[in-house]
Amino acid sequence: MTSVFAHLKPAALTKPRVTAVAIGALVALGGSMLVASAAEPAATTVIHACVDRTFGDVRVIDPSKGGNCRFYENPTSWNQQGPQGPIGATGAAGATGPAGATGPQGVAGPQGCARRAGRPWSAGSEG
Repeated sequence: MTSVFAHLKPAALTKPRVTAVAIGALVALGGSMLVASAAEPAATTVIHACVDRTFGDVRVIDPSKGGNCRFYENPTSWNQQGPQGPIGATGAAGATGPAGATGPQGVAGPQGCARRAGRPWSAGSEG
């Protein structure tokens, strides 16, 4: 008795066919990753996940969309940005840098007060 499929010949795995299949798989994978990243909420600041008790595998969930941990997982969550840490100790003073170049000549200042003729200038009061 012969098989119903006896007349069919197996498809040859030629290099162009393998390349086309590989490119198709990569495009499909890239498209699914794009859809998955677009579905993630961007404004969420808390990340919820489940940790497998046996193997330690982590699975990220979205409770707002009905995501729950399975009976063999422990729930956990964390922020995208942690709390600010304490202020660190002041560092040591740096080495003195080299002297800078001499600057340009400044603008002349206003004329000072004139002295009275014959008397030396005195900053204090006369008495």
